[in-house]
Amino acid sequence: MHPTLFDVGRAQLPPRVLAFASGVNEAREIRGFSLARIPVGFSAGHVREEAREELLRSELPLFADSGAFSEVATAPQGLTVTRPISHPDWISRLSLYQALANRHGRKLSLVVPDRVGDQEYTLELLVRYGSELRMLATTGARLLVPLQKGALRPKDFYERACDRSESRCTQPSR
Repeated sequence: MHPTLFDVGRAQLPPRVLAFASGVNEAREIRGFSLARIPVGFSAGHVREEAREELLRSELPLFADSGAFSEVATAPQGLTVTRPISHPDWISRLSLYQALANRHGRKLSLVVPDRVGDQEYTLELLVRYGSELRMLATTGARLLVPLQKGALRPKDFYERACDRSESRCTQPSR
């Protein structure tokens, strides 16, 4: 088989590794990558209606990021929350997640609500949106819990996150 334009210069990954085009938030970009048969990753906080419709039409695996990095900025003392994600914004993102999960099920991987660099607040978000996360889990979508910095060791944070979200958690792959 001859390589396509998108295969030139691409590293050969093992068959079990799935790579996503990152930051694909516009409808025309989603359409283009879909035509090229390249799975897309997008930020749930930056998807407009036309892009949402393209994501629903896609036949390829999708990666949905929560957009939590948009909340923080780097300062000399570390990360500072400059644009907190509001409750209505989280509900909007979770609504998008649910629509996509209902359509794509196991082909959707999504990052649960979190705050970059803040274990305790992330755990609070998992409790606050636990019922929505449980509904997402029933579709077969992969719920991804980012490990955040804080007082807890990563393993302890992960275990608490699984307990708080009351979702099916599996041991992360190595």
